[in-house]
Amino acid sequence: MARVSRPAVRDARARTHCTVREHSAYVSSFSIRRPAALLPTLVTPSDVLARLKSALADRYRVDRELGAGGMATVYLATDLRHERDVAIKVLHPDLGAMLGADRFLTEIRVTAKLQHPHILPLLDSGSAGGLLYYVMPLVTGETLRARLAREKLLPIADALRIAREVADALQHAHSLGIIHRDIKPENILLQGGYAVVADFGIALALEHAGGERMTQTGLSLGTPQYMSPEQAMGERSIDARSDIYALGAVTYEMLSGDPPFDGNTVQSIIAKVLTERPTALRAIRDTVSAPVEFAVFKALAKLPADRFASARDFASALQAANSGSIEIETGSRPRTTSTRPTIAATLRHPIVLGLATITIASATLAAWTASKPKTSAESASRVRFDVSLPDSIRFEDVYPWTGAISPDGSEFVFAGQIRDNGVHLFRRRMDQTEISMLPAAFSEQNQPMYSPDSKWLAAEDGVNHRLRKLRLDDGTIADICACSSANGGDWGSKNELVLGFEGTHRGLSRVSADGGAPVPLTKIPASDSATTHMYPIFAADGETIVFSIFRYWLNSAELAVTSLRDGNVTPLGVKGVRTLSVMTGRIIYLRADGTMMQAPFDAAARRVTGEATPVPGVAVSAISQNGTSRVAVGRNGGLLRLISSRRGMLGWAKGNDIPTLVSRDRREFSNLPRLSPDGTRIVTALGDIATTQIWVISVATGTTTRLSTARWSSSPSWSRDGRQVYYLTSDGDSLHIVRQSADGGGSAQTMATLEFHSLWPFVSPDGTAAVYRAEHNGNTDVRVIALRDGGGASSRPFVATSANELPSNFSPNGRWVLIRSDESGRDELSLRSFPDPSIRVPLSSDGIEEWPFWSRDGTVLYYINSASQLIALHLTGDSAPSVVRREVVRQNARSVSEDTTDAALIQPGAPAVRFHPSDIAADGRLLGVINPSSQNQLVIEPHWRP
Repeated sequence: MARVSRPAVRDARARTHCTVREHSAYVSSFSIRRPAALLPTLVTPSDVLARLKSALADRYRVDRELGAGGMATVYLATDLRHERDVAIKVLHPDLGAMLGADRFLTEIRVTAKLQHPHILPLLDSGSAGGLLYYVMPLVTGETLRARLAREKLLPIADALRIAREVADALQHAHSLGIIHRDIKPENILLQGGYAVVADFGIALALEHAGGERMTQTGLSLGTPQYMSPEQAMGERSIDARSDIYALGAVTYEMLSGDPPFDGNTVQSIIAKVLTERPTALRAIRDTVSAPVEFAVFKALAKLPADRFASARDFASALQAANSGSIEIETGSRPRTTSTRPTIAATLRHPIVLGLATITIASATLAAWTASKPKTSAESASRVRFDVSLPDSIRFEDVYPWTGAISPDGSEFVFAGQIRDNGVHLFRRRMDQTEISMLPAAFSEQNQPMYSPDSKWLAAEDGVNHRLRKLRLDDGTIADICACSSANGGDWGSKNELVLGFEGTHRGLSRVSADGGAPVPLTKIPASDSATTHMYPIFAADGETIVFSIFRYWLNSAELAVTSLRDGNVTPLGVKGVRTLSVMTGRIIYLRADGTMMQAPFDAAARRVTGEATPVPGVAVSAISQNGTSRVAVGRNGGLLRLISSRRGMLGWAKGNDIPTLVSRDRREFSNLPRLSPDGTRIVTALGDIATTQIWVISVATGTTTRLSTARWSSSPSWSRDGRQVYYLTSDGDSLHIVRQSADGGGSAQTMATLEFHSLWPFVSPDGTAAVYRAEHNGNTDVRVIALRDGGGASSRPFVATSANELPSNFSPNGRWVLIRSDESGRDELSLRSFPDPSIRVPLSSDGIEEWPFWSRDGTVLYYINSASQLIALHLTGDSAPSVVRREVVRQNARSVSEDTTDAALIQPGAPAVRFHPSDIAADGRLLGVINPSSQNQLVIEPHWRP
């Protein structure tokens, strides 16, 4: 069967590349004016560069100037010790002389504490040759200012995501008592899909170091368009709420195209900041919702007391506003969310009754609007709803995500979790409030397919892997075939289904909806083992099919067209990983970076007739390694999306004790954290829907250091001595296992190149080989490959049977490999000898969830069983290990508590919290993620069309 393992691995959002000179965040100025006394007149740029090269020759190789701002000049340099490119920012000599080296450097060291995924770190600082400098990583990407200059308006989802990420960075800094004081688009880098705040804390260092001398010279810190009123008035006591105002101004500009206040002079701008109210966002851009506008205007309140109390509160309000769940305040009383009159009219249509509640600000206005005849423009209004669920059910982000909209737009299906009763497929009609669970004969996995008349639903039986169909009006179930929709499928008007690659057939297959055996439709030469055909979607004629050709990696995927008449394949010359819908005259599909695209399409001629463009107003989607995503588009319109995130905090626990915190920062852990051999550091992959990267975290301080720089990186592990980190990474067209110094020095070295559909490499303790998951003949098998500088080795099968196997780490002595296999019907653990896998030692019989881990000495194996207990297996023997004792170390290791607040982690006698252990220290403390909170929000736009 064509099977894809459940855990998702997300491709990184494609990074925007640009020349180094475009990185204006490096050269931005804090000053809004520089007095004539400070203008440099005696020292030339060539003098500064020569002095800098000479003074730093033993530590940095200074190459050239990147750019200059009002207070500093930035140079491209190489960190000789760590063999990495950096940016050195040098204060203008006259300003440095005024500030004084000792005091400035003392103040700037405070900012070195800022270690956060959304903060550009300070690497070094000092005084050399009479010059004050500080060093930052050299990053690729562009500033928010550059993107605004290019696009003017940002998609609403992008703007809110960037604002939330900046707010996350601000919250971290504010918790340490550090205020940025100069939040603006120039100081926000868009790097690898993340928003990263630059020059954090430098303004504070300048102000503290300069003291009264800066005030006396008239040097002002900040940028007037983003200054809070109290900052513009020169108040000496500035707190975190000033940064919240600045972020509100940046958010306003991302949504409207201009800052809230502008003018020809500094004085005119400041006058507006102090006295005027910005133009309503919805008067400029009517697609901005009332809750979003309310959140932004609260951040822009003139008085600090009227703003959000914290950056976290602002971020939460934007998240709630984006989901439609925020309430708008009037005075001291909350009132309901206002909406446009056209939406009120649309709400009267039965197709949207019973979904999420959208309230109207005025009952009189609603009644007046509803009584008006609906125009065609109003009928086409885009209305977005959050789908509500009973308390007993929650949305589930299973892999691959399951969701579909019926062709007539009358209903949809999705995956959900019933408390204590597993994951199921649910159905909901759009004119009803009830949700019905589909029979257990239908799985929550893989692609559900509606019949063209919307009367039947085809879905996969997850136990026996059979495709079945359900008559929706009376519940009749019938088998279609012993086949799978794991790699996509669609039900055409000719009463045939077409499926993505199946078993050993790597092309598309077709099968009658009345039942039968799948028949190959498209063919791939036997010599081409890298190519597969996936995610087919029928055009309206019921004959033409658009699908994706996959080779090696996401960025190589391209769209193609075929037909039921002949099965001939015609590439369309368009890069795309998943077709979502083939509407009249256009293809809707996802690009490798998660962007929804549309391309004009002539089905009869089998060709794209114009340039592909992004679909406006749709946020980037999460794309897994094989192209699955959390979005579905109806054949005739409608958009269904699952918005998902999972964040937690790092912590320690012994046995069933309440865990203690390593860090209060909530992060999205894409891979489980692992301890270094000496127990002082943690390596993990952090990321959101856009990117996943490798980070090293200090156990003592909680500070983070980013290692990876490629588009996407995952699955990190330590070398035996803790000096190196191995991980899987992608450059866009292929997958590599790489090795990199754990301190971030030097570049990553390629050790092996893997084939398409390869995941989860585990490196042997001596660093000579790696086992990994690979797909072969429709199953997941375990392969092994030798590691060497530059790669070049070929892989070979390690464990390959008719069951699905996954590797699950080497034993510490390197003689055994843990294998997860579903041959018994559920995942269980066994050991295989290495390098010869002929010896097999069964270990578990109670099921396994997630990845197991070893004690430091290799005598105890820990895993979480199907009852969510943490089990310790004590092993003895080397030539053929056996289990001598089994104990439950922690009950309900992944149980859910009603109280998941941070305070509950440190209060004696606090109720149990959720703790997900993933490693164990030498002293027996378990390392894991505390309160991993999943936020899954299902959103539907019933009338959506691009």
